[in-house]
Amino acid sequence: MKKALVLIVLLLFPFVVKGEAISLYDVLKNEAESNGYAREYTGEHKDSFTVQGNDKIYHWYANDYLSSVEDVLEKNNVIFAGFCWKIVRTTDIGGVKLIYSGIPTDGRCVSTGANQQIGAVNFNDDNNSPAFVGYMYNPDNYVVPTQIVSSGPSKYGTNVTYSDGVYTLVSPYYSYNDAHHYTCGTGADQCEKVYYAFYNNYFIELNDGRNINDVLKDMLNADDVNKEDSTVKAAVDDWYSHNMTDYTEYLEDTIFCNDRSVYSLGGWKSDGGSISGNAKITFTPNHEYHLTCSNETDQFSLSNPKAKLTYPVGLITEAELRLVGNPNVMKTGEYYWTSSPLWYGIVSYISVASAYGGYHNYAPSTELGVRPVVSLKSNVIFNSGDGSKEHPYTNAELLTYSITVNNDDVKGSIDFYVEDLTKILEGRVVKFRVSPNSGFNLDEYELVTDDGQVLGVSKTEEEFVYEFIMPAKNVVLTIQYKEQNVEINPLTVTGGLLLLLGVISLSVLLLLIVGKKLAYK
Repeated sequence: MKKALVLIVLLLFPFVVKGEAISLYDVLKNEAESNGYAREYTGEHKDSFTVQGNDKIYHWYANDYLSSVEDVLEKNNVIFAGFCWKIVRTTDIGGVKLIYSGIPTDGRCVSTGANQQIGAVNFNDDNNSPAFVGYMYNPDNYVVPTQIVSSGPSKYGTNVTYSDGVYTLVSPYYSYNDAHHYTCGTGADQCEKVYYAFYNNYFIELNDGRNINDVLKDMLNADDVNKEDSTVKAAVDDWYSHNMTDYTEYLEDTIFCNDRSVYSLGGWKSDGGSISGNAKITFTPNHEYHLTCSNETDQFSLSNPKAKLTYPVGLITEAELRLVGNPNVMKTGEYYWTSSPLWYGIVSYISVASAYGGYHNYAPSTELGVRPVVSLKSNVIFNSGDGSKEHPYTNAELLTYSITVNNDDVKGSIDFYVEDLTKILEGRVVKFRVSPNSGFNLDEYELVTDDGQVLGVSKTEEEFVYEFIMPAKNVVLTIQYKEQNVEINPLTVTGGLLLLLGVISLSVLLLLIVGKKLAYK
């Protein structure tokens, strides 16, 4: 009876009872390969700013049945850094993205509603410019449309030219329409500043020779577009700085996408476009969802100088939410922000996760829930749990690797610039100094993984100091020395002999002189 009971417990809670360490990447991979509630993503992807990842991407997937949703919700719970998280997907560099899900209750992840978010804030404090869909933006470059009601007939051009501080309308016409957008606001053909009509009576003021394309570039993807934090980024960073900095070494430098690439310009085309129903700028096409970010300035990460994060944390995208299939898996009962812009008409709109499942859109100045997203490194393992709400994966640790040294201490010594050679993290730069003893020189060195792969070792600018990047394997470093050869300089030897002969000759001469003096006496 006892054996049967133990077997049942092992089957129900294998990781809790057996205490086996497990990678969350393997959890999703195994679920997908066994045709469970996970799938492999095969579309476009880019999760690192510095390298092109080649690891397969897996994500949870639930069908239209409620039972399917419940099954996923009983598999994707994690306690990390003292908080509950839900597994979203793996990354192409081997990591695992998690979304915040509240504070544990007696070791369980059972929070609901607003307790699954860190708070509620605006995405940005304003919504009247395309710039405010940005996770960061440049306050010096954004423009706000002005509503102008003309008191008399005005001329409108299909385009403008600019010379000597003056705009000139191209093909002027006494009405604005889908082709004629530019105006001086009067019946004149020339002016020092010009207005661009993009929607009914709404205009963008242009000056200093800029056209509408220049304005859009400055607001959406110029190199200096990410100058100031959005309201939501400031909130996420503040939360991280107070709660997560001790766990930064567990997190990979992944891209958090804020895709501001324009799918349709609507009424913002420099050579004309709709100024009525289709006047809005569309950022994200409803029929294309992929895990890439077209513009470098939208690829927020620690290593991107044009979209540089302070901490390895961001928001989820609508594309990532949609991977799960049934939107009820990701609903909390509250609306919460994604980082995916949708469109701009007179007001900007951003995609949000609906409180009732599915997706909605809100202006950036709306106060909605915030659920931070982090991405675990590939070498993070969990020592207990089965992913259920009652028994989340927990007790995370970083998988470390060791360095074994083969060195003849009689001939020389090695000093490492790390404290413990048995606990080295993957990716760490390991430096060491070789100090040959008197009579010996360094001959050669070799670094080999425990499965026989030879790795590169680089010489640093500092004398006798070398370095290598620790792989995700144990390594053996072998150092060999050679005896110093005593080189004899022929000129030195010849000079010494001549000196010796001279001394001998002088001594003989002195003896002869002394002998003669004695004989004379």
